[in-house]
Amino acid sequence: LDRLPRPLGCEGLTWPAGAEEHTIARIQLDRPLVPGSRIGFGLRARNPDVFYLEQQVHWAVQTESNTGEVVERSRGLVAQVSSETLTNVSHAWGLFAEFMDPMKSVSVNYQAYWEIETRMEAYRVPRFRFGEFQPYLLANRATYVTIMPIQFPYELFCTFRLTAPLGYAWESTMPLAEDFFDRQPQGATELFPGDFPSVEHGVYARWDTPLLFRSYDYSGRKMKYGLKLGIRLPWWPQTANVFYMELGFSESVLSTGTDGQRPLAATIDGPTQIRVIRGADVDYLTGLVGENQVIRVVVGTATLLLPGEGLLFRAGEGSAFLECACPGAEYLVGIACESRRAKLTDELLIELVV
Repeated sequence: LDRLPRPLGCEGLTWPAGAEEHTIARIQLDRPLVPGSRIGFGLRARNPDVFYLEQQVHWAVQTESNTGEVVERSRGLVAQVSSETLTNVSHAWGLFAEFMDPMKSVSVNYQAYWEIETRMEAYRVPRFRFGEFQPYLLANRATYVTIMPIQFPYELFCTFRLTAPLGYAWESTMPLAEDFFDRQPQGATELFPGDFPSVEHGVYARWDTPLLFRSYDYSGRKMKYGLKLGIRLPWWPQTANVFYMELGFSESVLSTGTDGQRPLAATIDGPTQIRVIRGADVDYLTGLVGENQVIRVVVGTATLLLPGEGLLFRAGEGSAFLECACPGAEYLVGIACESRRAKLTDELLIELVV
């Protein structure tokens, strides 16, 4: 993403006429927007006290000329899918009564046999555990993600949705998707109340029929749900690498508790170890026989390299008759380098370890 070219300022405007809230943000630029570029920027907004799901279709971004005339305008609603003109408001992001903050506790009543007890319960945001970190574009195969623990401080009966960042895609090709799907992965004490979800636009895994999530069983034991789904990893996330879990996404009333229509939502960080490099470039000076030269390699990585990890360069089968040495020690501060050959193909390998 590129930044806005030299913004001069941001002005808040009211809409419609007579309104008190500033619902329009007009940003003035000192440079033109280059066609075909991807621009990203952020704004601070105050959420309203009430929520109307049908009004999500009014969100829009438009460009204006120097005279204030509209040049281009987006259509549809604010959703996490690209190149789509959507009018179904259930695809939109929206407000929820509570955010699942692990630092926040709520008072709940539960019944163990014939006694009613009050407890302070903290929200537990589930974690994602991925089977592999290889991008689908390079490996041509999907992996799986285990989502656990799915727990709530009180009983819920509502619709359920998991939204992935752009670039990811929930696996929906049968029978592979069913092979990945598991309603009670190892560690879960209860069967997930929903069957295989409907997958839309790749990023939405939806359960449109309300699901019943219980918090305690009759003995007072905390109930723990889990879920395993197939997923295709991107080579580079197109948006913030954050997943969304929404309960009651298709409803319009902000309310909590057992009968809450839009009771809870949570954000879950995606993986930081997508095994991929980007922008790889190899440059050399000559291909003459018997000449010594310096080969310049430039790479970028989406992976956080931890101690003991690193990069492996394969020169290909044509390198069987080449000789190569590691860079000098002055270029390898904090990095160990080894030049060797593959056992079967004899191709040249250079290993850099942090």
